[in-house]
Amino acid sequence: MPLPGEDGEQCSFSLGFTPCGTGLTCEPAGDGLHLHGVDAREGSGSWTVTRTEVVVDANRVRARDGETTTVVRGVGADDPAVTGAHGTTCGDVPPSAVAAEPRP
Repeated sequence: MPLPGEDGEQCSFSLGFTPCGTGLTCEPAGDGLHLHGVDAREGSGSWTVTRTEVVVDANRVRARDGETTTVVRGVGADDPAVTGAHGTTCGDVPPSAVAAEPRP
């Protein structure tokens, strides 16, 4: 589904290979699972992880960015929020089944 990024071009969830984020997750909410793009960024020796809900219209034809929230700030690279933001998972999928970004 087309979703414009910051530059107006279609954005895809590329696990950190574009500026559109480092991962994808779905989180439980009152009405089921909600899709979020997550982004882990390093700066000045610590990491910040944000997540932005992907809001899909009622016809499931278009999506847009929803609210962005900060998950953690000022943590190390080994923090679970940072490592978890470098892959894709949904709900209660076990860590062994998570698709993850290749790490050097």
